[in-house]
Amino acid sequence: MMKVANLQKTSVILGIIIVASVLLAILIPKLILVKQAVRYNMEYVGGIDAEITAYKEKNEQLEQRVAFLRGKFGIEKLARENFNLKKDGEIVYSFVAGSATSEVPEVLPAAAIPPQKSGPYFNSWKQYFLRK
Repeated sequence: MMKVANLQKTSVILGIIIVASVLLAILIPKLILVKQAVRYNMEYVGGIDAEITAYKEKNEQLEQRVAFLRGKFGIEKLARENFNLKKDGEIVYSFVAGSATSEVPEVLPAAAIPPQKSGPYFNSWKQYFLRK
């Protein structure tokens, strides 16, 4: 009777070990896949976070530029750079790029610099800044 009881205990323990082994064989690959998916998602989210930070910095720079350009000095700078405009009585000097020597660069009078007449809003800017 003892041998039968020991045999039954042994077969129950062996059955539990077999069932546990089968479950582990099924679950371990799935757990590995889940772990890889989580790692991939974390890397993806990290990349998106970096992208968001870069866009926020760019947005901040653009907002500062817009604020500057909306001010009096921004409009004036834009008109001077893009349309070669100047104030009445102002003398504009232009330096010709040349070799890096100790010579004094040639200075052209403002009349020698042809105004840029391009862009769709040139005439409206010209009228705005040159109105009397």
